Parts: sequence; structure tokens; C-alpha cells
Amino acid sequence: MAFAIPGYGCGLPVVGRSDLLREAGIPYRARFEWKGLALPVREVQCQYQRPLTCDEEAVVETALHVCTPARLGFRYRVGLAAEGRTTHAIVGRDLRPCDLRKREPELWEALDHAYRDRL
Repeated sequence: MAFAIPGYGCGLPVVGRSDLLREAGIPYRARFEWKGLALPVREVQCQYQRPLTCDEEAVVETALHVCTPARLGFRYRVGLAAEGRTTHAIVGRDLRPCDLRKREPELWEALDHAYRDRL
């Protein structure tokens, strides 16, 4: 039996995060990249409960759990195999943190709304 590469716990959340943002009406490329914004990872935590096999399908559940004008945090669950979280800075092209509330108020409102909807 072959197992998936151990880093799946860090790779699958990228898909989950992108899907979560898109479903909230915030497609990453259009609302961040094209406006000169990025979400570099500041922190990653992952706990593996069991390995995934190479052909095993897994659902990535993602939730926005931290939302400030300069930082976003996401929690993930990959089926029964892993769970974790990531924290991201919100930066401009110069890679310096920015206040999203001031720089992109419409984007900030959409993120804040998505965060509050989960409460």
C-alpha cells in the first residue's frame, strides 16, 4: 500500500483556503493578486491522525477563524486524517504589512462579512 506524501497536510489547505474564499465571493487572484496584495504564511500547524493512501479521497474543511485588517487565520480538517491551521499576513507588493481596511475597504468588508457569518 502506498501512502500520500506527508506534506499533504500543508498542500491541501491551499485548495481549501482558495475554495473558501471563492465561495465567499472573494476569488484570490482577482481580489488579492491583481490588486498587488498577497497572503504570505506566518505560521503553520498540522496534526496528523492517520495517513492517507495515494488513491484515497479526502474532503478539506476550511474555516476563517482570525480576521483582522492585517492578518487572516484559517483552520483546516482533512477528513479524519489531519487538522491544522495557518496564519497569514496581508502584504502589498513591497511585502510590507498593510491595513486592508484602508487600502481595499470593499475587500475588507467582504472578508469581515465572511468571518462574521461563521459565528
